[in-house]
Amino acid sequence: MNIEQLRTALDNINEHKEKFWNDEIPSMIKGYFEDMDTLFRKMYVKMKPGGRVYFNVANSAYYGVEIKTDQIVAEIAQNNGFRVLEIRKARKIKPSVQQKEQIPYLLEVVIVLIKEAL
Repeated sequence: MNIEQLRTALDNINEHKEKFWNDEIPSMIKGYFEDMDTLFRKMYVKMKPGGRVYFNVANSAYYGVEIKTDQIVAEIAQNNGFRVLEIRKARKIKPSVQQKEQIPYLLEVVIVLIKEAL
């Protein structure tokens, strides 16, 4: 998966490697987005052209690095034949105690997608 924003976030998180409570954090983050790629690829096959998806996600943060899950998932969906109609802000959520000094809030959103005919 070649998504610049994901690669940058993982590089920034890896700068804090000595503080990791679990060495697999970067792999877990990457694995989540690989799962999203699989999900959208399979949904595309099952859906009719013009079908819509309302996909709820929240951004996250590790070591002061925000993972813009909404933007990354939207790009993954587009790479799999969906068009983003809208990214609706649902609410602001509090980050973990460890993150709140660097990141005041994270967004939870609904990504509205439509299946394009390829």
